[in-house]
Amino acid sequence: MTQVKILVQGYLDNESGGRTCPNVVLIEDGKNKIVVDPGTTKNQKVILDALKKEGLTLKDITYVALTHSHIDHFANIGMFGDKKIIEFFGLWDGGKCLNWPKFTNIKIIKTPGHAYTGLTFLVIIEPSSTSEELGFFHLGGVKKKTIIAICGDVWWKENYSKKDPYASDLIELEKSRKKVLKSADWIIPGHGTIFQVKK
Repeated sequence: MTQVKILVQGYLDNESGGRTCPNVVLIEDGKNKIVVDPGTTKNQKVILDALKKEGLTLKDITYVALTHSHIDHFANIGMFGDKKIIEFFGLWDGGKCLNWPKFTNIKIIKTPGHAYTGLTFLVIIEPSSTSEELGFFHLGGVKKKTIIAICGDVWWKENYSKKDPYASDLIELEKSRKKVLKSADWIIPGHGTIFQVKK
């Protein structure tokens, strides 16, 4: 069973009294439990408490994954100790950079533009008759395969300015956005609530 859950809802500094934090996301794909973008929560207890609500501790986490290398998305990475890290250049394991791991229902694609090191995690949810299998979705089950894109700041949030003031390359960012829109049914952006792709 594959599930996606937002552990910590992201926010932006202009909406939260000067604080910024990305969506901290949990992917469960079989035996693999992956925390995406451990971010800049107020403190690390926020993440620990969110994991506890899912019946998990740091020991249960298999990988930490980064959508890109901006500090607001990875500041808490140290709390995961020696966990393997998935990022743009590969899988970091004890100081060695290896090929990305292969997952049953997760596809990793490069999505540069906001940052040169941009990644998107496409999570495949198979048809189900129960909402429980969809994690936070609660759509009452899906009739067809559903793909959720966890894309970091390819989108900061739905309807955010198309002209990203922090983008490293606006042309590449637009290409990455088109790639994600073509691939996904739902998008978890960097700092806003999940939104559905209109097709």
